This record gives sequence, C-alpha cells and structure tokens, in this order.
Amino acid sequence: MGILVFLIATLAVFCACQLVIPVKDEQNIKFSMGSCNKFYGYEPSMIFEAIREYRPDVFVWTGDVVYADYKVLPGIWRTPKSHKIVAQKFEKAKQDPYYQAFLQTGTPVLGIWDDHDFGINNGGTEFEGKEWMRQQWLDFIDEPLSSPRRTRSGMYESYYLGRKRLVKVILLDNRYNRQKRDTFGEEQWQWLENELSNSPETKVFLLVFGIQFLVEDRYIPETVSPEDRDRLYSIINNHNVSGVILLSGDVHFGEILKLPCSRHRIGYELYEITSSGMTHSVGQQMPQGLTILNINFPDTYNIHTLPLRYVHRNFGTIEFSFNQQDPLIRLQVRAIDGSLALEKVLLLSQLTRKESMNETYDVMKCRALRDPPITRWRKNMVKKLIVDTNIGNILTFAVPTAIGVGIFSLVVYWLLAWLLFFLEIRKE
Repeated sequence: MGILVFLIATLAVFCACQLVIPVKDEQNIKFSMGSCNKFYGYEPSMIFEAIREYRPDVFVWTGDVVYADYKVLPGIWRTPKSHKIVAQKFEKAKQDPYYQAFLQTGTPVLGIWDDHDFGINNGGTEFEGKEWMRQQWLDFIDEPLSSPRRTRSGMYESYYLGRKRLVKVILLDNRYNRQKRDTFGEEQWQWLENELSNSPETKVFLLVFGIQFLVEDRYIPETVSPEDRDRLYSIINNHNVSGVILLSGDVHFGEILKLPCSRHRIGYELYEITSSGMTHSVGQQMPQGLTILNINFPDTYNIHTLPLRYVHRNFGTIEFSFNQQDPLIRLQVRAIDGSLALEKVLLLSQLTRKESMNETYDVMKCRALRDPPITRWRKNMVKKLIVDTNIGNILTFAVPTAIGVGIFSLVVYWLLAWLLFFLEIRKE
C-alpha cells in the first residue's frame, strides 16, 4: 500500500511538471503579466484591451487579482468581512467586460496570489482562511478541480511555453507557508530544486513571485528573507542552472532590477522585472509619487537606465526571439495603452552560467552590497535630499507633504477625540 501511494504521488508530480502551454511561434514567444487590480472599485480595467491587442501567448497574474481584505486606515487592513463579499469580488472581477473580452481570445491565463487575494495584508501561514480563499482564487482562473494546486501545501506549479520547452514558467507561492525566515516552506523548496535541475531542454526559467525578490534595502514594500535569497543562489550554483529571470508584482509601479555582482554570485546576470498597478498605481495615489520613491529607494538594484521606474498603470511583457544564434530576450514594462515605458534587451549568453566566475564571490568585494541595507538607505536619503536636490525641489516636495501630514494628524486627533467622548458616554 505504501509503495502504491508513493508511485501515485510521484506520478502526480511528474504529470504536473509536463504541463505545456501551446504558443503561436516556437521561435518568437510573447509572454505577458500583471498584478494589483480593483475591477470592482473606482478604476476601470481597460488595460486588458491593450493586453488583448498585444496578442500574448500567455498571461500570468502575479498577485492581487482582487482585494479581498479591506483598508481601515492607511497601512491598516482587516480580513474579509464575509465569504459572500469575497465571492462577489472575485465574480465581479471575472465578469469585467474588458477582462471577458480578453478571455474570449483563448489566451491561457495562469497565475499566483499575493497578500490581498490571499486574504490579509502581508499575511502568511497563520491565516486561517487560506484554504477557502485558495479555492476561490483557483476558480477565478478556471483551474481544474483535479489540479494538485488545490490540495498541495501551496499553489505553486510549473508550465512549459511551447512543445520545444525552451521557456519554463515556475509559479511560486510566497503566502501559504510564509514565516519570518522562510517564505516558501521546505516542500516547495525541494520541488523548486527539482524543477530547476531536471529541465535539460529549457533555456530560460521565469520564476514568478507575488512580491519583489532581490531588493533588501527598501523598508516599505514586502520582500523575501536573506535566507530565501541565499538558498535560491545555492540551488543555481549547485545544479549549474542558467537562464533564471525573476518576475514580481505588489508595489504599484513597474521597474527592471539586477543583482549587483551577480556574475560572481551565480555565474551570470540575474534580472528581475516588476509589473504592478493594472487599475491603480503610485502615480495616481500619491502626489509627487515618483519623487518620493526615488528619494526613499536606494538605486542598488536598478539597472541605471532612465527612467528607473514607471509609476503609472502598467503591465509587463517578455519577448523571446530564438531565431538567431544568440537569442534575444526583451524585458518590458508597458503603459495602459500598450506603449513601451521601460525595456531591457538581453542576449541569452548573458544568462548562461560561467562556473568559474562565482568562485571568487565575496560580498565585501562587491561595492554596491558592502554596506548593510540600513546604511545604504541612510546614505541614499542624505545624497538625494541634500546633494542631488536643490532647495526649490526640496520645498516642492516638503511643503505638500507637511500639509498632508498636518491634515492627516488633525483628522486622526478628531477621530480619537470622538472615540474617547463615545467611551465616556458609555461609562455613564
């Protein structure tokens, strides 16, 4: 009986690894991605019209397909009020006319959740409603009822793009097992190691996360732990894995990142493309949003081509051209009308591991990473506020911010005063 269970489990894993998404042209593959949607709220979803016109071979959600939780105050979120309300949000998002028009094209839709469609802001393994929420999420993308994603310890899965299997999409669940020092859980780590080490035909691995992976010197967006990064880099080195590219969402802006000294760390250049904010973005929600981000975020991981990031509504695309000796890969962030906002063009040879390069890696020899993250953040603030910014720009930024903080403080004071007054009445 034990042997039979083992064989069935092994077969299930093997079958999951053989999922193939057909593409229109094996030599020219078009990939698209997006995250952070409020179709049921104040923003329309016509961005899917631009995605439809782009005609991708696949679309991948990178989290927050709905906002199942709700905001009490800025930065303070609560779990969903009821299953009925959450189900209505998923249904309204799915029936959105622009999204439905896109689905009618027959483009395969894959994806992974992040915190707001998981059920609680920055949530993890402790969230009690995750099993029910998982089924709602998978129903949203029409995942088969027999799919192992519905029962395994997390919603992770992998897919090949095209029968030649040159590109492999690996969806990673950074919510279901999330703890302080381990975002993914041991079972998912072992699965990932197998996915990366047993795909001999694959030239490019797209690792999809709901949150950014590389950055660790920014203190507003969520990210993975240092232990997570070290473990992934060890897997790449131990199994001589080439062609890894990281994909993420969450932050309500788009950017393209690179790990400094990555050729000495893993033997080639490691890039991450972030696309976030399909229906709402930093540029809409925050006055002087780009200035605030530039001042608060060190440039450690930016690729240093202007602009560093795109703060308006966007979706991401990756174009693969395998019809030349050294294939081209284009990492792109596109505006709501489909026009290019950011782009990094790579050759596949730049993602091919050279084992001799990483033997000399020493973080102290990597100037960009030599200082601790908090030190990098402080130096960045000093440089951009005092050295790079003249007094006029400082006032342009500081005065509206001070006024906004003042108004917010008065509102909070007023609410607290009324709360105390109400409590006093209750006592009487």
